[in-house]
Amino acid sequence: MTNLSLLALLATALSLASAQVEKGGQWDLIGHSGVSAMHMALTHTNHVIILDRVQRASKIYLPTGEYAWGTEYDLETNTVRPLNLKSNTFCSAGGFLEDGTLINVAGSQGRRKIEEGFNGIRSFKPCTDKFCDFNQDFNVTLHSKRWYPTVENLADGRLFILGGSSTTCATNSKEINVPSFELYPHLPEDPFQGEKHFQFMEDTLPHNLYPAVHLLPDGNLFIFSNTRSVILDTKTWEIKRELPEIPGGVRTYPLTGGSILLPLSPDNDYQAEVLICGGSTRYWKKSPGLKTCARINLDEPDAKWELEDMPMPRVMPDLLALPDGRILIVNGVEIGTAGFNRAQVPTFSPVVYDPSAPKGQRFSTWSPSAIPRVYHSTALLIPDGRVFVAGSNPNADALWEKVDFPTEYRVEAFSPPYLFADQPRPVIESMQQSVKYGEEFDIEIQTFGSDPDIAVTMMHSGFVTHSTHMNHRAVKLDVVRKTGGKVTVRAPPRPAIAPPKYYMVFVLEDGIPSVAKWIQLKN
Repeated sequence: MTNLSLLALLATALSLASAQVEKGGQWDLIGHSGVSAMHMALTHTNHVIILDRVQRASKIYLPTGEYAWGTEYDLETNTVRPLNLKSNTFCSAGGFLEDGTLINVAGSQGRRKIEEGFNGIRSFKPCTDKFCDFNQDFNVTLHSKRWYPTVENLADGRLFILGGSSTTCATNSKEINVPSFELYPHLPEDPFQGEKHFQFMEDTLPHNLYPAVHLLPDGNLFIFSNTRSVILDTKTWEIKRELPEIPGGVRTYPLTGGSILLPLSPDNDYQAEVLICGGSTRYWKKSPGLKTCARINLDEPDAKWELEDMPMPRVMPDLLALPDGRILIVNGVEIGTAGFNRAQVPTFSPVVYDPSAPKGQRFSTWSPSAIPRVYHSTALLIPDGRVFVAGSNPNADALWEKVDFPTEYRVEAFSPPYLFADQPRPVIESMQQSVKYGEEFDIEIQTFGSDPDIAVTMMHSGFVTHSTHMNHRAVKLDVVRKTGGKVTVRAPPRPAIAPPKYYMVFVLEDGIPSVAKWIQLKN
């Protein structure tokens, strides 16, 4: 074969590879998490907080020589530093306050000089000097011990903490169920103090751990557990509305599916729709995963779930919004359930769901990863528009060999196809650092098209664990005007649409997102 022929073959191969990336995205191995990424949260300092559980070992040490059970991952350098946790965060929950402080609650038994964490409240105030760490006052605790609870922001920025069990278990039961909710922090004017009993969490036993909770634009809460869902009035703290059951199977732990509030938009007056995908029908290692996604429009008085098939069945999927309004479905397995050593047939290929497309045309399959991400995997959106993917440990302890799925420490970044478009990405050149509700603000931008279609999205990645993306939020902003290199947008009109805290702001030109800048939405 001549050199010209070899060059022609190489050019063809490169062209095919480029076309594949443009169509299906690209996976890159970018770093090491230090601890297995059972829980993750992105801070406004561009660090990912990674929390594991106390095990026999981790891959990183504290300065004292003890194993660390948490790390802070620097997205700029792809390096980690150890965090010093005082109590066990195993199967905990979390959310952010207005000032950017991460609150992590609940946990598990004490082990290896680490205290019990069932009723723990831990706080982490992000910094840039690498000296911040978790703080915990053992005199300030939850009102109940909780394992596998869910946290969601209320419209006033406080945290709603729901459910769980009082100790570890394979599936929940009446004896250890915690059918209540509490608020953090409590206010004297709250209509209840301590915690409030919630019958719904008894009625949805036994598969009611890590229920799905979403703050709605009217300030109330959508709550889903097992196959059932209700809307909780956050003024009276009573159920305001019961919704139809989802047919086909269970979609909360351990028959785990994934749930997301679809991106909110002023174009339809912030219509509230929920999408729930995957799950299973039986707590059995060989149980097939559910292939269906269920979608409901909560603004409709006779709201019903609309079912549609994914390209493949999925248990333990992570659902997260992308800047262009589509939903990425990643991680999980086709067969089995959540829990130790109960999963088979990893789903390597991410699926994207387009909420705006007609039914039957909403799903596409993107390029696969080479790393199985099974039980205890996590994923979240980061400011450069990629998806940060880590974790996977279906073993009862940290095991690195002689098991089907070793404890995983490799970190990947998935680049969606929009990062490989023919035209350059728009650039945010400047933007104010904070904004109030309903306020107009300017974003200085650089665009590259002759007549670009400009959109602006505000996003918060939330706290993710066990396929539960707590306080995850995506809100399209109202574009008031575009003049030259400046776009003027209006902040969300009220806190129920976007609770007060830090958000990533993406500018999109013809569907291609910029690198985000952070803004604090103040109440």
